[in-house]
Amino acid sequence: MNIKNLFIQLFLLLFLSSNAYSDGIFSSSKNTFLKVDEAFVVSLTKEKNKFLIINFKIEKGYYLYKNKIKIYYDGKKISEIKFPEPKITEDDFFGISEIYETSFYLKIKMNEKVQSVQVSYQGCADKGLCYAPTKKMFNISEDASVIKSSGN
Repeated sequence: MNIKNLFIQLFLLLFLSSNAYSDGIFSSSKNTFLKVDEAFVVSLTKEKNKFLIINFKIEKGYYLYKNKIKIYYDGKKISEIKFPEPKITEDDFFGISEIYETSFYLKIKMNEKVQSVQVSYQGCADKGLCYAPTKKMFNISEDASVIKSSGN
């Protein structure tokens, strides 16, 4: 066997093994992340025209930061919100944090007519991806029967 053939065989061996290795590391089945609107589904309903119910559906393997959840109605920040008990955790991005790993809802009493509600939030995947802060806008019809959402 001459040196040229040995070199070609060595090159092919390295090339094929590196492709197999990279397929294993970067395969889509191992590192697939949901889109932010799939990982965290936020919806809004009204109850008896006095309460807003904001539902946060969180997919398994994802979590929301409590201190990143902000709610505004008609441009005014709602500061007094009764949150459910969060889980305390320490993560690589924000240190010791209060998080929600399971779905929950917020019930907010409204003393005035509301035309729009903005919900801001941020969360991460357990696998290490943190999403950018996200905003969801809800427009409420005149009779409060129709609530339309618009994206981030």
